[in-house]
Amino acid sequence: MKVPVDALVKGEFHRSNERYVPSYVEFDGIRISRVNIVANVVSKYENVDANYVLLNIDDGTGQIRVKLFGEDTRFASEVVEGDFVRVIGMVRDDGDRFINGEIVKKLENPNWKSLWENDVKSLVGLYKQMSSQASTRMEKEKASDAGAGSDNAKDSNEDEIEEVDI
Repeated sequence: MKVPVDALVKGEFHRSNERYVPSYVEFDGIRISRVNIVANVVSKYENVDANYVLLNIDDGTGQIRVKLFGEDTRFASEVVEGDFVRVIGMVRDDGDRFINGEIVKKLENPNWKSLWENDVKSLVGLYKQMSSQASTRMEKEKASDAGAGSDNAKDSNEDEIEEVDI
């Protein structure tokens, strides 16, 4: 899922202990487990054995770490600070939110950056709209719950039931 880093950092992490159910970040009601991000590499750390690579990336909305292990480190072999990259991976949290990188690809074409910036602006606008809608929905639910003891609330519930035709 294309997602701004800000959503990954601010969202609530939910760890799954089930085998085929991925852990995810929930941001404004959206569950995010696998991400597709285009960002600038801010820093890179590679261990001596090349079995571990850590990239800090920034997409303009925030920064997050990308961790690559074992064979996956080959994807970051040509990447250096300042490169523009596409990262695909799973969101993880071990006390620090990060992306377990599955693919890191250096993007040579400068048009990717402007395309991604437009996508991020659209996504941020969409998330703000969804957040506003969720807030409105929660306010309506609170108002409905507050009036649940009145006869009017019972009548409105009955109306809802009557509207459903099977």
